[in-house]
Amino acid sequence: MNGMIAYCGLDCAACGAYIATQADDREAQERVVTQWRVQLNLPDMPFEAAICDGCTSTGRLGGYCGECPVRACAAGKGV
Repeated sequence: MNGMIAYCGLDCAACGAYIATQADDREAQERVVTQWRVQLNLPDMPFEAAICDGCTSTGRLGGYCGECPVRACAAGKGV
């Protein structure tokens, strides 16, 4: 997979949610969201948090990316 670096510096191509979404692998997305629920102590995190097309895309954004102020600023400035 080619690297896709998010506005915050995260390598989207190494992110489990991104990888699972691009592979259309629902089971892998379930594993990612289950892991995040424990790691982030967010037991009610919705499945949709593990559906992501990458921060710099115009597609679906998973997890915190949709409300990330770094992403909003960079996107707003056309970076």
